[in-house]
Amino acid sequence: MRFIPNMIDIRIDERKNAALAFCWFFFLMAGYNLLRPVRDAFAAELGSVTTARLFIAVAIVMLLAVPLFAWLVKTCSKPALVLTVFHFFAANLLVFGMTNGTAWEGTTYRMLFFVWVSVFILFVVSLLWSVLADTFTNEQAKRLFGPIASGATVGSISGSLFTNRMATEVGTQNQLFLACLLLEIALLFAWWFQRSAGPSTLKTISAAPPENSIFKDLTAGFREIGKSRYLQIICLYIVLAQLFSTFVYFLLNETVKTQIIDESARTAHFGGVNFATQAGTLLVQTALVGQVVKRFGISTALVVWPLVSLGCIYVVGVSPTLLAVSTVDVMNRIAHYGMSVPAKEMLFTVVGKDAKYKSKSFIDTVVVRFSDAASATLYTLISHWVLLGTICVGLIPLVVGAALAGWWLGQRRKLLAGAKSNFAPPE
Repeated sequence: MRFIPNMIDIRIDERKNAALAFCWFFFLMAGYNLLRPVRDAFAAELGSVTTARLFIAVAIVMLLAVPLFAWLVKTCSKPALVLTVFHFFAANLLVFGMTNGTAWEGTTYRMLFFVWVSVFILFVVSLLWSVLADTFTNEQAKRLFGPIASGATVGSISGSLFTNRMATEVGTQNQLFLACLLLEIALLFAWWFQRSAGPSTLKTISAAPPENSIFKDLTAGFREIGKSRYLQIICLYIVLAQLFSTFVYFLLNETVKTQIIDESARTAHFGGVNFATQAGTLLVQTALVGQVVKRFGISTALVVWPLVSLGCIYVVGVSPTLLAVSTVDVMNRIAHYGMSVPAKEMLFTVVGKDAKYKSKSFIDTVVVRFSDAASATLYTLISHWVLLGTICVGLIPLVVGAALAGWWLGQRRKLLAGAKSNFAPPE
């Protein structure tokens, strides 16, 4: 195992802070992955029509929450903000846990919880990365952020595995209380990390450049995308991916609702699906995506997900059983998050720094969220009137379109990278 220190470049004086940040991420994502299966079980019970409306609500709340978060980061010291935000969400979880199983637990409760989980994970993960970015230098970030982020992966796998094995034993209420406890443990490591890191984490970002206005960034991002066909095709690829993924998500929820009656059993099933997805994604990201890009290029990496999706469409059309739909969801998410997402991020390496920042801000905040909302609405409009087999046939052109877009993007990136290197100044 002597090769591990060579793969993970963490210097002696950085080990403590890196380990504390790893633990912070681990406990945070372990807690979140106790909550996500509960949210999905609630969504299955609420039905596709209500869940589609919640997707729209999440998109709107996200759009409002992002500038609020930016304002808080700008005006508050990081330790105070971390303490306040984590305690606030932990208190929310405590209330959700105490009211679970009581007369207060109804449709409104489930709807609020669905939206709350989405907002919660946006705030806490963004805040964590904000603190890390303020603490480590650019050189340290290149070496340390990968190992630190692996804490999120290990925590996600652990939380999902626990849910799959223990949800029926502990029940939803105790699972919410356990997630609350893990969030407070994450806060303990956050406090320890900030104390160990020193004064750098005490600052606010009041000295940040004025272009960090969120609404200004979104408007600028929209303009950048409007000027670039390359960025427009990236958006098209993302929208098509969200359309198919949302279809699979809703189909899985409906299948679980009809074939699994007990709520805790539904939560356990979703935990198992998440565990398989995260383990598979970790394997693909660490062992396959680099080799595929190196040997066959980014175009091939971007086309893998559409090809997998075509197989998923066939399976769902022929045999829409619980096992088949669950397997399709796992395979689709592994191909998407394990292969397409890393390859998609590589597309931005040939975009100018300013254009990249602005366009990614718009894509991550507007394109992704509103694609989810639009896809959910479209699914509910057609699912009650069109047979599943017909929907599957209708998805084929979308997936083929995604494959063509992915191939074009990979080839275009190659041309742009060549042009960029040709005009690069001599070293």
